[in-house]
Amino acid sequence: ATPDFQGSWFIGDQDLYSTTGYLFDIPAEWADAYANGRYLATGRMRDGGQGGMGPTLFAYTPWNPDGSPPADGTHIAETTLLRYANAYETPNIERSMNGYQHADEWEGGAWLTTPSGKEAVLFTGTKSNGTKYWYGWINPDGPEAACVDLSHVGEFLTCRMADGSSCPPEDFTGCCDEGAGTCITYRGWWSTRWDAQIIFYDP
Repeated sequence: ATPDFQGSWFIGDQDLYSTTGYLFDIPAEWADAYANGRYLATGRMRDGGQGGMGPTLFAYTPWNPDGSPPADGTHIAETTLLRYANAYETPNIERSMNGYQHADEWEGGAWLTTPSGKEAVLFTGTKSNGTKYWYGWINPDGPEAACVDLSHVGEFLTCRMADGSSCPPEDFTGCCDEGAGTCITYRGWWSTRWDAQIIFYDP
């Protein structure tokens, strides 16, 4: 392959955790009416609410009026179509998608149009639907037991119940030592339950 690399660009000044995870086109008629003629959509959703407490979506056009690419390093103008608050803006579970949990992962998106003209934006991913979720590791005692990363206790709430409230004190004791190699998974956001899900938005 001989790619003709033209440069790196940014979606406005959006957080990098909220862009370039998925990419799809927007119907031209809709984009002209509601997105300032920007025909591509991108977004990303990273666990922990770092890019937003739910999927994000921004419309943009990665070319100049004459069809040429923008200069390397350009921050391309965008139209925000979907954006929830992120964990840097608030420590609380608020201004979030319904049922949001920090262990959610939305990995793909698409704009669908039926033959009759009905439209929907959908996102696919792994939805955390646990009774609790935490930052740390899987607990070898079973999926209902938390195993928090003790090094971050006090920096942010590392274990929450499904309603966003704090887990009970006994869940903040940890279960392994990463330095000693006794943790059985990679560190990250975990949940007592995940489900494969597709969610639909009405554009």
